[in-house]
Amino acid sequence: MASKQKINSNLIFIHSLFRSGSTYFYSALKRTDLFHIYHEPFHEVLADLPKNWEGLTGRTNEFKKILRHEFLDGGYFDEYLQILPNIQSTFDSNFSYNLFFMDSSSDSKPFRSYIDSLIEESPKHPILQCTRSTGRISWLKQNYVANHVFLLRNPWDQWYSYQVDKHIPATIRLIYSSPNIPTVLQKIMDDCEFSPIHLSGVSNQLEYCYANPIKPSMEYYLFFALWLYSYITALEECDLIINMDRVSIDKKEKSSVEISLHNLGIKNVNLSDCELHRTTFSLKEQSIYSEIENKVLDIFSQNKIEKKSLAFVTNYLVEQRIYSFSAFTKGQAVPYRLLEDSIRLRARVFKLRDEMTLILNPKIELNKVLEVVKERNEYIEHLEQSIVKRDTNISEVLEVVKERNEYIEHLEKVIANNNEKK
Repeated sequence: MASKQKINSNLIFIHSLFRSGSTYFYSALKRTDLFHIYHEPFHEVLADLPKNWEGLTGRTNEFKKILRHEFLDGGYFDEYLQILPNIQSTFDSNFSYNLFFMDSSSDSKPFRSYIDSLIEESPKHPILQCTRSTGRISWLKQNYVANHVFLLRNPWDQWYSYQVDKHIPATIRLIYSSPNIPTVLQKIMDDCEFSPIHLSGVSNQLEYCYANPIKPSMEYYLFFALWLYSYITALEECDLIINMDRVSIDKKEKSSVEISLHNLGIKNVNLSDCELHRTTFSLKEQSIYSEIENKVLDIFSQNKIEKKSLAFVTNYLVEQRIYSFSAFTKGQAVPYRLLEDSIRLRARVFKLRDEMTLILNPKIELNKVLEVVKERNEYIEHLEQSIVKRDTNISEVLEVVKERNEYIEHLEKVIANNNEKK
């Protein structure tokens, strides 16, 4: 947990990426009954909320089950009910991703008007809990006197949790398709040959992502870079960083965070039931992730990213790998077998996604197809050589057998001659 001293104000922003424990945190804030919490105020679904309130909120239990949010009391957007007319007149779905990265040159008047309306209509202490804001924290600080909190989760559990629903991983590609993307993330896109989605409308972009999946390795590459960018931004811009993994297992950390929140004006928050799931990965899998992470870290280090922040995050990753990647041995029968099954299942899932990418993506590059064909032909050639070698060995064996039989026949003649002489 990292914190900075700042004078408390009436407005609070909670920032995170998806699947970081943000919905749990929203639930914990609601229980205090002290705040009006706008959950995911930049979510694209808000554009449809005024016209389709019953349809969307009627699926709340379905969403809770899919997203593993059964703990949530009430719905995701309860606080918006009384201001639906304002939402209809001020919210624009372009806020979700086109303005994900903002600086002083961004066309921000409509965006600011929307935030202003949320603050003005709030009957209690307003909190904006955001999962689409880490690229605009600096802009928000320039335009509002507020406190900023960031929810941190280790990248392996967070990305693996992204796979719970097809919408969440698709948002990664929408974020990278937004204008005004930082130079370092543009370098990431160039390095992995990611092509932005040039379609109008969030729904069209999402449908494109569903129909044209990318390989898990590219998705994790993009995700980890975004995770790294968000964490470094939080280190430099936020007043409090909450390590949700640590809060989930350490009672002292829970108490410490509750005190820090209190000091920022977020009072009476009880985190005693915070229990984010932590997956146990194998050391066999660590190299897969580390190879990608090292490439990303290297690109960040070459692009004028604050060295102190980068070193801090690198140390965090080293520390967290100890908890996430384990080396069970065959002697530990039950945990070893369960872990081995999980490894094979995850590997198979990602293999299937690779195959789906080849099948479903009509624009896959020809050279990649040719590469697959080349590998297949090389394998066939290898098999043919093995067969020739086997046949050669068989011929050599037959020759040896022939020579042995001729020698035996010779010996039998010698023995027969000796018997006749006797």
